Amino acid sequence: MLVQKFGGTSVETLGKIKDVAKFVCDKLKVHDKIIVVVSAMGKTTNNLTAEIYELSNTPPKREVDQLLSIGETKSSALLATVLCDLGVNAISLTGWQAGIFTDKTFSGAFIEDIEESVLMRFLQDYDILVVTGFQGVTINGDVTTLGKGGSDTTAVALASTFGCKCEIYTDVEGIFTVDPKVLPNAKKLERISYADLMESSASGTKVMETRSIEIASKYNTELYVAKSLEGKRGGTIVSAEIENFEAIPIKSLVLQEDNILLNVCLNGQNNLAKLFEIFAQASQKIQGATKDKNIFVCLIEEKNKKNIENLLKKYKFKYKIKKQGLKITLVGSGFQTHSLALKNIISWLGEERIEIYNISISEISLMFLIDIKDKEKTVKILSEKLGL
Repeated sequence: MLVQKFGGTSVETLGKIKDVAKFVCDKLKVHDKIIVVVSAMGKTTNNLTAEIYELSNTPPKREVDQLLSIGETKSSALLATVLCDLGVNAISLTGWQAGIFTDKTFSGAFIEDIEESVLMRFLQDYDILVVTGFQGVTINGDVTTLGKGGSDTTAVALASTFGCKCEIYTDVEGIFTVDPKVLPNAKKLERISYADLMESSASGTKVMETRSIEIASKYNTELYVAKSLEGKRGGTIVSAEIENFEAIPIKSLVLQEDNILLNVCLNGQNNLAKLFEIFAQASQKIQGATKDKNIFVCLIEEKNKKNIENLLKKYKFKYKIKKQGLKITLVGSGFQTHSLALKNIISWLGEERIEIYNISISEISLMFLIDIKDKEKTVKILSEKLGL
């Protein structure tokens, strides 16, 4: 048994869907049964989102999910059709047909249960099930979507249900120490642990969705991340244990642009709780947060700025937008135990007159904010000094 996931770039054209079908057929030579999870074709989800928001500034979230689910339904039906033409016994299944039940949170639902017996009945009659990623159904029968990167979550959840390996095919050759689009000579990792990849993902790496890695870690589901249709070149294995891994304390450098340093004036613990409620309403993760007396300092994303400002004004918070910049996160181990790493980084950047505006440190990550104009210089310095 094998679960495979193909992202939107892998199925963005009819020609690519044909290529994916042939690739999956080759895998069937070594696996008795395969579940293939597909995303919507190319920018279908973005286009559908733009259409509904062109009609309404505040469309009902139920209707947004109802519309967006069309994308994955289309790509799964097309892929199943090609597989059948190739002589494979295949069928496409929507989230509800596959027995993927979620909570009632539209546009960001969490999977509550996968009815394995439903899928087993289909697997008795078919060799390949093409399941729509990104979607599920509530107990009341409403279609829900799992949020950005939801197809990863679908695939890993299905693999975890059956206790089998999950292959994630995307537009990059695996997981790198630095985004190869930023640093072309970045090293590709042969293996990485769930914890390291989860931290990288939460910090801004776009290879896999954070929730999917959490599920894989919970059920010890081995992942294989590689470039679509180029499996022979080798991707990256994600697992609990790392074998034969290069002995470097810092595994990756993650860049995230459009970050803003926000200062909020607090008056009591209740206001801190209210502030966290505001962040939740704006779908803003708490990052780089510090509290000094009555001032709470954190990073927010540019896309959430307007919504957060409106909520802060609504609840009569005094605040200040301090700085827009580039967030850099180094993922590794022992940052708090071995303070020399932080000292060296500050010294290296200081020598080049690169100013650090905000620092947040944990045992497994070091995050700091710099001016966006210093991006290339900072990446070059750190990648060379840290062997990335």
